[in-house]
Amino acid sequence: MQSRCPHCSTASEVDNGQAGRPVTCATCRRVYVALAMDSAREGLSLVPEAGTAAPPPGQTVRHVAARNRRLDESAAVTVADLGIELAPIQPGRFVRGSDRGYGNEAPKHIVTLSDPFWMARTPVTQEQWLAVMLANPSYFAGPRHPVETVSWAEALEFCRRLTERERCANRLPDTAFFRLPTEAEWEYVCRTTPQARGGAAGEGAWRHLSESSEYGFGDAPEQLDAYGWYAGNSDGTTHPVGLKKANPWGIWDLHGNVGEWCMDWYDTYTTKDVANPTGPPSGGRKVRRGGAWCSLATRCRAANRIGVSPECACAIVGFRVVLVCTGVCPYEGSTRVW
Repeated sequence: MQSRCPHCSTASEVDNGQAGRPVTCATCRRVYVALAMDSAREGLSLVPEAGTAAPPPGQTVRHVAARNRRLDESAAVTVADLGIELAPIQPGRFVRGSDRGYGNEAPKHIVTLSDPFWMARTPVTQEQWLAVMLANPSYFAGPRHPVETVSWAEALEFCRRLTERERCANRLPDTAFFRLPTEAEWEYVCRTTPQARGGAAGEGAWRHLSESSEYGFGDAPEQLDAYGWYAGNSDGTTHPVGLKKANPWGIWDLHGNVGEWCMDWYDTYTTKDVANPTGPPSGGRKVRRGGAWCSLATRCRAANRIGVSPECACAIVGFRVVLVCTGVCPYEGSTRVW
């Protein structure tokens, strides 16, 4: 098949068996993921940036355009060959925390998220992990089961490789990257809905929703069975992702199956309202969110949070990815120690 290097735009013949695998360009000697030229355009939903400059000598228009595109903030993003779909999440504000739960969930405070982002509809599965990382560490085997037994650093490494993979395939602009969700992003998606997140929805809509609901679906623990795998229905194991009900954003498994790594170092909450929080600059524990297959219903609530050593890799912790176009990338020359 014909494949084109995204670095120097050289087209070359590649064996069909190498499709989707790293290869070395014979011209520039840089590594990229081999894709057939007729499929290299497929993948992320991109919109041309207004006023894209003419390509410098020796570069094709398509290569320059890919580097200067922006993501359509209203459209879902799909990494087609891996089956990863990310829902568009619009900015807004919500009341984070709970005064009725565990002590580390208080005090309640208003959090504002200023920028749109995309969140994976499900946790990363074992088949998705295997395609990127080439080895599966999970205790519970199953291609569509969530990957688990991964440390925080390993989860972030998956994000780095996924970003590099999509950029090398000319499917991701240079300004966009995958990472773990912040704790605030995670709870925002768990608690709110596209129709009740502030703004046009009004003060009453978002305030009532985020202050009154212990779960993303309401207050009744007996409804949890419909939304998540936990100690009351899991039979002591993980399950394929996406089998329970999705929340209004179209996101599955926030209330069970596996707990999920977040970007933030763990700390107590501030009493002040905050905008775009990312946690303290350093610490000894990372935030884990969401219920797991062995969790009691109270541990599956939207406000529930726990600090875990980043080296911890056990069968109750997995992760999902978000895609962003703002902020400092945590693995590309960052001065911040996430």
